[in-house]
Amino acid sequence: NRVDLIIRSFSGYNSYWASIVLPSLLSKQPDYALYTVFLGANDAIQYPFAQHIPLHQYSTNLLSIINTIKQISSSPIILITPPTVNGNAWDAHMISKSTNPSETTQYGRDNQTTSLYAEQCRIVAEKSGCVLIDLYSEMMKMPDHGFDCLSDGLHLNQKGNEALSNLWMQIVSTKLPHLYNHDHLPTLFPHWSRIDSNQPHSTLFTGIDKQ
Repeated sequence: NRVDLIIRSFSGYNSYWASIVLPSLLSKQPDYALYTVFLGANDAIQYPFAQHIPLHQYSTNLLSIINTIKQISSSPIILITPPTVNGNAWDAHMISKSTNPSETTQYGRDNQTTSLYAEQCRIVAEKSGCVLIDLYSEMMKMPDHGFDCLSDGLHLNQKGNEALSNLWMQIVSTKLPHLYNHDHLPTLFPHWSRIDSNQPHSTLFTGIDKQ
């Protein structure tokens, strides 16, 4: 009743493709209280896979995305590093989906390369004044580099999403407490206790409720 969470997820996109579509997305939406950018796992795939983005270009793309947001909003921006990657599990996953046995058995993802992109995300966050969620480092502290948080070696599973959600809430509560403590935010509709059960229309549409 107080907050709308808008998720724009583009499967397989790298930071360059995301930077191209971002202006059209922002032009169709109102300003938000907080923006979160979570890119880099696809950029880190090795050349010549189509999603590959060179490390320096990844940094440039993130800065471009941040600047695009800052042109229309003064709201804070959170950057999330890519998670760890289990290259062996990803290879096995891709092989299991392949219909051509003669295809490659290696699909261009490894944790060491991903660590370089995570580091660039940290640098960009510091350079641009964005809030950072260092998902990569947090997963590296877990047993087996947090690989049990991945469904296929690349994408977060339920455990991984819960871990990221907890990190997000922790960062917002400590770095952006004015957003975490949301009781001061207006509600779209009145609290249920203030609704006239006999004539709900007379109280449900009385404007923004700030109690």
